[in-house]
Amino acid sequence: MTINLNQLEPQAVVDAFLKHPPLSFQVHSPSDFLPYFYTEFDLLTTLDTDLLKKIKALPGYQIWGKLLHFKTCFIGTTVTEYSLLPNGLPLDSIADFLKNNDQKIKLGIIKDLPLDSPLLSDLENNYSQTFIQEAEKKGFLSVEGQALAYVPIDFSSREEYLSRLSKPRRKNFNRKLKSLNELNIEQLSTGDERFNDHEFRTYLYELYLAVYHQSEIHFDLLSPEFFSEILQDVHSGGKVFLYWADTTLVGYNICYE
Repeated sequence: MTINLNQLEPQAVVDAFLKHPPLSFQVHSPSDFLPYFYTEFDLLTTLDTDLLKKIKALPGYQIWGKLLHFKTCFIGTTVTEYSLLPNGLPLDSIADFLKNNDQKIKLGIIKDLPLDSPLLSDLENNYSQTFIQEAEKKGFLSVEGQALAYVPIDFSSREEYLSRLSKPRRKNFNRKLKSLNELNIEQLSTGDERFNDHEFRTYLYELYLAVYHQSEIHFDLLSPEFFSEILQDVHSGGKVFLYWADTTLVGYNICYE
């Protein structure tokens, strides 16, 4: 099925997700429907951190908390900012599938529908707004997801950007920016021959795992094979920024324009 709404990422990233799904995900991509997957879902996943800590501190949580985990059918992926929709797929088709999915799972979620996104066209935002309204009429509940963070590039220099911030924030930013002097920033394109080195890719994956394990929200654990696929893809146009402290690689970002 042709996807032509809401897609910001190159198709290669979506294909890598379908080919190498996260740990414990059962991913499907039928030719006549949208990508979807099954996994265990904790209903408290996106709860406010302070409230979540209070709930977990309640007596017996280790026992009754397991009742909040459901095998769930998700429409979408975890590697795209928004749900990928074809222009013209009737909502009835998605609703019927979620009600009668092939594993008879009771909880179904349409992931990450955009709401007035500055990154999408008016057509896409209007389509999703109508889609949400129709879904609510059919009994779906709208649940707020995690916020999208973005910075409009409407400034010509770092100094101009910082000048718009409050004095305490400018001071904080400038303090952090001083650490740039201690780093060597290297840029590579995905598909670079350096990513053919299995040991190098393994180290990159270990850095990813370090971030994953210290994060407060755990949902999808991406696989080493997924990273190998996107890092070695010469056609996707990805850029990898490597941050070196002397000869030690301390972090990196994989970016797509």
